[in-house]
Amino acid sequence: MRLEAAIERLYEVFSVYRVRSVSGCEHCMSCEELEALVAVPLRALAPEVLEPFASDAMTTVGSLKDFKHFLPRILELDLLDDWLLERKLEYALWRVWPEVERVAVETYFLETVFVQLEADVPLPLERFNVLLARFTHAQPRLEALLQSSALAPRWYAQLVCDLGQHFASLGNEQQVLLDWLLTTRRTEALERAFFEEADARTASMFSTAVLVLDWF
Repeated sequence: MRLEAAIERLYEVFSVYRVRSVSGCEHCMSCEELEALVAVPLRALAPEVLEPFASDAMTTVGSLKDFKHFLPRILELDLLDDWLLERKLEYALWRVWPEVERVAVETYFLETVFVQLEADVPLPLERFNVLLARFTHAQPRLEALLQSSALAPRWYAQLVCDLGQHFASLGNEQQVLLDWLLTTRRTEALERAFFEEADARTASMFSTAVLVLDWF
C-alpha cells in the first residue's frame, strides 16, 4: 500500500464518525472558527481552518468522536509535529481503538516512513526513532515493508552508520531495522555509490557504511 492509498483508507475507516457541530472553549476557538470546521466537506478543509482544532482537540475543543472524524484530514495535511501528534494519540488511547482503526493509522505511519526511506534525503536518526517508536504493535508489518522497500543509498548508508554507532542501546524497533540492514548487506551498491558520489562527505559516509557492515 502506498501513502495515497493509506490516506484513502483513513477516510474510509473513520467515515463512521459523522460530525455536524463542534463545541469547545470560546477562548481557544471562536464560534465562527468552530462553524467553519463543518461548513465544507472534510476533504476540503483548509489547513488554516483545521490547525487550531488539531492543536487543542479533546483537551479544550471537541470530543474523541470529533477527533476521529477530523483525523484523516489532520494526518493528510501533516498539521501536527511529531511530539504533539504523539500526545494527541496517546490522550485518545489509540492503542486500544478498534483494530480496523488502529491498523489504518499504523499503516499510514508506516507509509510515511517509507516515503522518507525512498527519498534520497536522509533524516537524523533521532527523527527516524520517533517514527519507528510508533510501531511497537506492528513489528511484523514493519518487517514486511522493510523487505519491499527501495531504500535510497544515502538513507541506507546513514542508517547503517547511525545504528552501528548506537548498537548497544537499540530498542526493539531499531533492532528490527538493524537486522534487515544486515540481512540485505548492500555492500556492492554502497561501493558503487561511493565511486559515483561527487560530494566528499557523502562519499565518506558510503565508505564508512561498508566498513560497519564488514564489522558486523
